[in-house]
Amino acid sequence: MALNKVLEGMLNDFKKDFLLEIPEISKQFEYLVNYLVVSKFHPDAFSDKGDLERVVVDEKGQFGLDAIAFIVNGNLVLGKDDISIYAKSKKLDVDILFIQTKTEEKCDTGNLLKTIQATKNFLENFEAITEKNSNVLNAKEIYDELFKYENFRLCTSQSPKCHIFYVTAANEWDGGLVKSICESNEKELSSSMKDIKSVDIQVLGREYVMETYSEVKNNITVQINLKNSITLDKIEGVKEAYIGYLTGNDYLKIICDNTGDLRRRIFYENVRDYQGTENNVNKEIRSTIANENTRGQFILLNNGVTIITKSVTSLGANMYELADFQIVNGCQTSNEIFNCKEFASDILVPVKIIYTTDSDIISSIVKATNRQSPVPEEAFIALGKYHKELQLLFSEYSKEMPIEMFYERRSGEEDDIKEKQGSYQVVTLHGMVRAFESVYCQNPNVVFGTNPANILKSKKEKIFCKDHKPEVYYLASYLFVKFVNMQQKGKFSKHDYTLRFYIIMIVRVLMVGSLNVPELSSSAMGKENKKMLKLLKGDVDSYFIEAKEILVDLLNQQEYAEKKQYDVLRSAEFCRKTKTRLKEIIENQ
Repeated sequence: MALNKVLEGMLNDFKKDFLLEIPEISKQFEYLVNYLVVSKFHPDAFSDKGDLERVVVDEKGQFGLDAIAFIVNGNLVLGKDDISIYAKSKKLDVDILFIQTKTEEKCDTGNLLKTIQATKNFLENFEAITEKNSNVLNAKEIYDELFKYENFRLCTSQSPKCHIFYVTAANEWDGGLVKSICESNEKELSSSMKDIKSVDIQVLGREYVMETYSEVKNNITVQINLKNSITLDKIEGVKEAYIGYLTGNDYLKIICDNTGDLRRRIFYENVRDYQGTENNVNKEIRSTIANENTRGQFILLNNGVTIITKSVTSLGANMYELADFQIVNGCQTSNEIFNCKEFASDILVPVKIIYTTDSDIISSIVKATNRQSPVPEEAFIALGKYHKELQLLFSEYSKEMPIEMFYERRSGEEDDIKEKQGSYQVVTLHGMVRAFESVYCQNPNVVFGTNPANILKSKKEKIFCKDHKPEVYYLASYLFVKFVNMQQKGKFSKHDYTLRFYIIMIVRVLMVGSLNVPELSSSAMGKENKKMLKLLKGDVDSYFIEAKEILVDLLNQQEYAEKKQYDVLRSAEFCRKTKTRLKEIIENQ
């Protein structure tokens, strides 16, 4: 069924960004909705379309659910092994998302009930699910791992939380009937699943999709009344800056979307994520707001929030319109105001608004405003000097290499380039980590089931070291971008995309004629980098084609005939076999 013009335009943009080659509009819309819903919980959840495919659980259209996603401590979990990494924090905040999407411009309550029943089957009666594909089984593995005693005991008092999203292209429906269905099934699931702390069923339509897409693209605008505002004198690199305060209700306009949900994406640059309701500082903030005797003192007791915006318009009488903004300090405060929103009208929130597009100033503000409380050093990694130099290195090499690439240290930094070139040419920190882990650590199997943030944490002493030759990060990223470029030109099929991390590992080995990886700071690595850069300036398609052929030959062996390809690719045993085969090829050359 055709979508309306606005949704169709959004879908076309989304397909371009993620290089989707799926012909069915219903499937494209499904991917878009999955992306939007999950991104509301984890703004940086999807590095590429491979991650999008990992949450899809309905291959034959019979399950009643399109996607299942697990968000733990604010991160999308791709495999059960991620859980043990998050468990080291001694706290697990778990959201389980079940998503069903329909392109019809109506809300079919029969399909809604089917979605709810499919969720119940997954949670309570897994044997009733007839389509047990690899993604469904992976989701079950994650679910079972979370509910093991040693992990479940670490769950916060308010989690695990279960969210069921039924999303259509409709704009209106029988609200009374739908509300009744949702509420009765929320109660039933909550009653039967004692270990699930809360159940939320939402039916969402066209307006939600359009609003959320604008939010994800950071195209939202809000109008606020900044009381007693002071305009600061001229500051180098800053167009305008204001200090003032907002009423709690005005502040809610900034942090909440049209459905009343928290806009988590606007805290993307606030490097310290929400620490939860049981955190002592957050308890104090909440207590101050909830207690009518201390509510009026909130403006005196709170350090306030810092908002960086790329557009601010004065509307007169202390009214301002903000667009493309981020809250870089104040995530804890914002979450507690949201948690106590029924009292928001009685509090005043101190606010600093900084209007600048200078990336260095933004990075400095992010660092400075988040140094007031303990923050893991890895949270600042992309803001450091090494990464600034990497960004410049990417730009310089792009002047001479066949494919231009741009390193986006901060979310949204290269939006204009995505429009002019292609989003796949914009390399994110997560994308670089995956490429590096595959090419130089030679662990493509790890990349398939591990969140890039966790790879970064586990290798924090071994990655992005100041003495590393920076070209290794450029080259790893270039090999990945080259693979995508070849796929766009039809030299790889859409099915070959699952092989991407292995292919780029193999290509490096074939190009340098060695499985061995020199010390990353050594002169030997410098020589290897020069060799690869020279080769990559020419026609290197044959290396990629040969890499695929090597992989396909291995995957076609009898021992893998009955196994799912994804399970094979993420196994350490297959990775070892691939490297053994590569060694044989190199020795026989």
